[in-house]
Amino acid sequence: GLDRFIHRISDRAKCVGAFDSDDVYNWLPAFDVVCVPSIEDSFCLVTAEAWACNVPVCMTHLGVAAELDDDVLVRVPCN
Repeated sequence: GLDRFIHRISDRAKCVGAFDSDDVYNWLPAFDVVCVPSIEDSFCLVTAEAWACNVPVCMTHLGVAAELDDDVLVRVPCN
């Protein structure tokens, strides 16, 4: 599952987990991409915060994400 996947990409990616909301604008600019792997509506506060920091977002093609322009995000199918 997820643990095995994280182990496979650990040399290329880092899962930072939760951090204090006061630090969000310190962390986000350091990211290459923000992934929002939701099985429901993937547009959430972190999506807007990432865009505010000019960080690309990869999200599932659900809910509001299905209606957004392709130039602002990368959408992936939810399987």
